[in-house]
Amino acid sequence: MKLFDLDGPVQRYGSIIFDLMVLTFIWFFITLFSFGLLGGIATTAFYHAVYHSVLDSSGSSLGLFFKTFRRKFIVATATYLTVIIALSISILCAYWVYTGIITIFWLLPVYLFLTLELLFVLTYLFPMLAHTSYKYKDVLKMSFLVAGRHLPTTILVSALTLGGIF
Repeated sequence: MKLFDLDGPVQRYGSIIFDLMVLTFIWFFITLFSFGLLGGIATTAFYHAVYHSVLDSSGSSLGLFFKTFRRKFIVATATYLTVIIALSISILCAYWVYTGIITIFWLLPVYLFLTLELLFVLTYLFPMLAHTSYKYKDVLKMSFLVAGRHLPTTILVSALTLGGIF
Protein backbone atom coordinates (compact mmCIF):
# COMPACT_ATOMS: atom_id res chain seq x y z
CA MET A 1 0.00 0.00 0.00
CA LYS A 2 1.35 3.37 -0.98
CA LEU A 3 1.32 6.31 1.38
CA PHE A 4 -0.70 8.71 -0.80
CA ASP A 5 -3.08 6.18 -2.41
CA LEU A 6 -6.84 6.70 -2.16
CA ASP A 7 -6.91 3.82 0.32
CA GLY A 8 -3.70 4.91 2.04
CA PRO A 9 -3.31 6.26 5.55
CA VAL A 10 -2.94 9.91 4.49
CA GLN A 11 -6.30 9.86 2.70
CA ARG A 12 -8.02 7.92 5.49
CA TYR A 13 -6.78 10.11 8.34
CA GLY A 14 -7.19 13.28 6.28
CA SER A 15 -10.84 12.47 5.66
CA ILE A 16 -11.37 11.78 9.37
CA ILE A 17 -9.85 15.14 10.29
CA PHE A 18 -11.91 16.89 7.61
CA ASP A 19 -15.13 15.24 8.85
CA LEU A 20 -14.34 16.30 12.42
CA MET A 21 -13.65 19.87 11.31
CA VAL A 22 -16.91 20.09 9.35
CA LEU A 23 -18.94 18.63 12.21
CA THR A 24 -17.29 21.00 14.69
CA PHE A 25 -18.08 24.03 12.52
CA ILE A 26 -21.70 22.94 12.10
CA TRP A 27 -22.02 22.37 15.85
CA PHE A 28 -20.45 25.76 16.57
CA PHE A 29 -22.69 27.69 14.18
CA ILE A 30 -25.89 25.98 15.30
CA THR A 31 -25.06 26.68 18.93
CA LEU A 32 -23.91 30.24 18.25
CA PHE A 33 -26.82 31.33 16.07
CA SER A 34 -29.42 29.82 18.40
CA PHE A 35 -27.82 31.65 21.37
CA GLY A 36 -27.15 28.30 23.02
CA LEU A 37 -30.76 27.11 22.99
CA LEU A 38 -30.02 24.35 20.47
CA GLY A 39 -26.71 23.43 22.07
CA GLY A 40 -28.10 20.21 23.51
CA ILE A 41 -29.42 18.78 20.27
CA ALA A 42 -26.34 19.95 18.36
CA THR A 43 -24.07 18.21 20.87
CA THR A 44 -26.17 15.05 20.74
CA ALA A 45 -26.06 14.99 16.94
CA PHE A 46 -22.32 15.70 17.05
CA TYR A 47 -21.67 12.74 19.37
CA HIS A 48 -23.77 10.45 17.18
CA ALA A 49 -22.18 11.56 13.91
CA VAL A 50 -18.62 11.36 15.24
CA TYR A 51 -19.12 7.90 16.64
CA HIS A 52 -20.88 6.37 13.65
CA SER A 53 -19.16 8.09 10.75
CA VAL A 54 -15.65 8.72 12.00
CA LEU A 55 -14.99 5.93 14.48
CA ASP A 56 -17.31 3.30 13.03
CA SER A 57 -16.86 4.32 9.36
CA SER A 58 -20.52 3.85 8.55
CA GLY A 59 -22.21 6.55 6.53
CA SER A 60 -21.90 10.22 5.76
CA SER A 61 -21.10 12.42 8.73
CA LEU A 62 -23.33 15.30 7.59
CA GLY A 63 -26.23 12.98 6.83
CA LEU A 64 -25.96 11.33 10.23
CA PHE A 65 -25.66 14.69 11.97
CA PHE A 66 -28.86 16.11 10.48
CA LYS A 67 -30.75 12.81 10.73
CA THR A 68 -29.98 12.66 14.46
CA PHE A 69 -30.75 16.37 14.76
CA ARG A 70 -34.28 15.80 13.40
CA ARG A 71 -34.92 12.49 15.16
CA LYS A 72 -33.92 13.54 18.69
CA PHE A 73 -34.84 17.22 18.58
CA ILE A 74 -37.66 17.25 21.17
CA VAL A 75 -36.06 14.98 23.78
CA ALA A 76 -32.58 16.50 23.57
CA THR A 77 -33.78 20.11 23.62
CA ALA A 78 -36.17 19.56 26.53
CA THR A 79 -33.56 17.69 28.54
CA TYR A 80 -30.85 20.26 27.83
CA LEU A 81 -33.06 23.23 28.71
CA THR A 82 -34.23 21.57 31.93
CA VAL A 83 -30.68 20.92 33.11
CA ILE A 84 -29.43 24.37 32.05
CA ILE A 85 -32.31 26.15 33.80
CA ALA A 86 -31.75 24.11 36.97
CA LEU A 87 -28.00 24.78 36.79
CA SER A 88 -28.59 28.52 36.32
CA ILE A 89 -30.97 28.68 39.28
CA SER A 90 -28.53 26.75 41.47
CA ILE A 91 -25.59 28.99 40.54
CA LEU A 92 -27.69 32.14 41.04
CA CYS A 93 -28.89 31.02 44.47
CA ALA A 94 -25.33 30.10 45.50
CA TYR A 95 -24.18 33.56 44.40
CA TRP A 96 -26.99 35.21 46.36
CA VAL A 97 -26.03 33.29 49.51
CA TYR A 98 -22.35 34.11 48.96
CA THR A 99 -23.01 37.86 48.54
CA GLY A 100 -25.43 38.03 51.46
CA ILE A 101 -28.67 38.66 49.58
CA ILE A 102 -29.98 35.43 51.07
CA THR A 103 -28.89 35.30 54.71
CA ILE A 104 -29.30 31.55 55.24
CA PHE A 105 -25.61 30.65 54.96
CA TRP A 106 -26.00 26.92 55.54
CA LEU A 107 -27.67 26.73 52.10
CA LEU A 108 -24.40 27.55 50.30
CA PRO A 109 -23.03 23.97 50.47
CA VAL A 110 -26.42 22.66 49.32
CA TYR A 111 -26.44 24.91 46.25
CA LEU A 112 -22.81 24.10 45.47
CA PHE A 113 -23.57 20.37 45.74
CA LEU A 114 -26.55 20.76 43.39
CA THR A 115 -24.38 22.67 40.93
CA LEU A 116 -21.72 19.97 40.97
CA GLU A 117 -24.30 17.21 40.58
CA LEU A 118 -25.86 18.95 37.59
CA LEU A 119 -22.42 19.35 36.01
CA PHE A 120 -21.84 15.65 36.58
CA VAL A 121 -25.16 14.80 34.90
CA LEU A 122 -24.25 17.03 31.94
CA THR A 123 -21.08 14.98 31.47
CA TYR A 124 -23.07 11.87 30.54
CA LEU A 125 -26.29 13.41 29.23
CA PHE A 126 -25.39 13.99 25.57
CA PRO A 127 -23.55 10.73 24.87
CA MET A 128 -26.45 8.86 26.42
CA LEU A 129 -28.95 10.79 24.31
CA ALA A 130 -26.89 10.11 21.19
CA HIS A 131 -26.55 6.35 21.63
CA THR A 132 -29.81 5.28 23.28
CA SER A 133 -33.49 5.67 22.63
CA TYR A 134 -34.35 6.69 26.19
CA LYS A 135 -37.06 9.23 26.81
CA TYR A 136 -36.81 12.48 28.78
CA LYS A 137 -37.10 11.15 32.32
CA ASP A 138 -35.12 7.98 31.69
CA VAL A 139 -32.10 9.74 30.20
CA LEU A 140 -31.88 12.13 33.18
CA LYS A 141 -32.16 9.22 35.61
CA MET A 142 -29.56 7.12 33.79
CA SER A 143 -27.14 10.07 33.52
CA PHE A 144 -27.50 10.64 37.26
CA LEU A 145 -26.89 6.95 38.02
CA VAL A 146 -23.89 6.67 35.70
CA ALA A 147 -22.38 9.85 37.14
CA GLY A 148 -22.68 8.43 40.64
CA ARG A 149 -21.43 4.98 39.71
CA HIS A 150 -18.32 6.28 37.95
CA LEU A 151 -17.60 9.12 40.35
CA PRO A 152 -13.77 9.33 40.03
CA THR A 153 -13.97 9.46 36.23
CA THR A 154 -16.85 11.92 36.42
CA ILE A 155 -14.90 14.25 38.71
CA LEU A 156 -11.86 14.10 36.43
CA VAL A 157 -13.86 14.77 33.24
CA SER A 158 -15.83 17.60 34.89
CA ALA A 159 -12.61 19.18 36.17
CA LEU A 160 -11.07 19.00 32.70
CA THR A 161 -14.21 20.49 31.18
CA LEU A 162 -14.28 23.35 33.67
CA GLY A 163 -10.54 23.85 33.20
CA GLY A 164 -11.08 24.15 29.47
CA ILE A 165 -13.84 26.71 29.96
CA PHE A 166 -11.94 28.88 32.42
